[in-house]
Amino acid sequence: MSTSSSRHSSIPSSPVSSGYSTPTSSSYSSHSSNSYSTNTRHVNSNSNNSSNGHGHSNGHGAQYSPILVLEPVNNTFMLKSLELPDQTKVKIGRQTGVATAPNPTNGYFDSRVLSRIHAEVWSEGNKVYLRDLKSSNGTFLNGRRLCPENTESEVFELNQNDNVEFGIDITDENGV
Repeated sequence: MSTSSSRHSSIPSSPVSSGYSTPTSSSYSSHSSNSYSTNTRHVNSNSNNSSNGHGHSNGHGAQYSPILVLEPVNNTFMLKSLELPDQTKVKIGRQTGVATAPNPTNGYFDSRVLSRIHAEVWSEGNKVYLRDLKSSNGTFLNGRRLCPENTESEVFELNQNDNVEFGIDITDENGV
């Protein structure tokens, strides 16, 4: 199945190619050992079927919210699954102190490839969006960088099974 991404605007835009690989049904691979890969999917976020005004209905009363799945490329952190309640932006970035300490419920990491505030992901209605926030090492959607270094990107709509990578490989003078 072919997917494409579009910029979030009223102006028609050209599609972004979607060359991605899926070694398993819900994970992605990357050739960059220090980058972070993501996947979005919908899961049942309300087991009692009551509506809280957020999320999306499956037609049977159950509410669903998109889930941002953050997968390590090189086992540098545990898999994270972050719910994206409607209109709530999740920041992706590097730990800079106690408030941004990495934990299973946030998008912060102890990583030299991420900027302090690298990118943001959010949902609106039944769509999920991504924006690079002037990162140094880039945000990539299906292998294509969203914007030049230190420039805020336009907003891109994510489709299920899109491959998003935050940052690129950084090596020191010893190749490590």
